[in-house]
Amino acid sequence: MLQCPVITELTISFRNFIKHMKTDNNILFLELEKQLKVTIEKLEVKEKSSGEKVVSEYIKKYKGALSLLKADTVKPLGKNSLKYLNPLLNNARGYMETSSDYTQSFLEDMNKTDKNNLTIMSLIIR
Repeated sequence: MLQCPVITELTISFRNFIKHMKTDNNILFLELEKQLKVTIEKLEVKEKSSGEKVVSEYIKKYKGALSLLKADTVKPLGKNSLKYLNPLLNNARGYMETSSDYTQSFLEDMNKTDKNNLTIMSLIIR
């Protein structure tokens, strides 16, 4: 049976594309993991200085998501990824509703975590 060179080339290109996408997805998850760690550190500093109960609740959310993310050694971009991404939605905005000081440094990191999370979620939902 003869194979068409164009179809063979398309198949190879598609396989390379899929391999590249998996690498990009892992990079996205690694960036989210890194940002989660930074955000947790900043929130812990805030918790020590303020003692706000709501801050400790956010720390629990972020630590829970981080532990699920670390436990999942293969990070495919699928619906199962939502188990650690959903709890991270809109946390920066949620905290701002409880505070009148929008200039707190940890809010910037919470916002970065939200953005990383939304980037990944937008790829899943497509």
